[in-house]
Amino acid sequence: MKQIIFSLLILFAVGFFLSAETVDFLGETDIANRDVDTVDLGEVGKDKLKLGVSLGYPVSGVTAGWQVGKSLELDLLAGAWEDDKFCFGGSAMVSLLDIKIGTEVFPLTAGPFIYTGFGSDDLLVSTGAVGRVEYTFDFKLNLYIESGLALQLTELDDNPVAVPVSLGIRYIF
Repeated sequence: MKQIIFSLLILFAVGFFLSAETVDFLGETDIANRDVDTVDLGEVGKDKLKLGVSLGYPVSGVTAGWQVGKSLELDLLAGAWEDDKFCFGGSAMVSLLDIKIGTEVFPLTAGPFIYTGFGSDDLLVSTGAVGRVEYTFDFKLNLYIESGLALQLTELDDNPVAVPVSLGIRYIF
């Protein structure tokens, strides 16, 4: 019980000394009234549907994304694997930060993915993680580049690790 009371007293004392009034009392500036630059992202965070194409290695095709809230986007891709297999896959992208260059904003997202390739007599399954930087134009066009690290779970060969890269463009509805 003594340890809990002592811990609460320490927390109270630290909070007191870090408060704006105490810092101002000690002759520092008033940190409670500082201006903070923010970026107006418009309607980011509302449910949005994005449809377009993705060109890349080892997978290219038609892509669809659904932005759920401010920090999650679910993506699907249907297309072709590098060696003529039909491919279907998906990813869940989480917003990490917004890179601001001048007045432009480039969201950085990352997340896990899984792709399956069907063709010939075999099934190819690959999973991994991918990072994406994107830019949305004023006329509702979204351009992105992404790359990551993938691990083949089936058809293992000498090198089951790949580095997928893609460039995509999508229209935002």
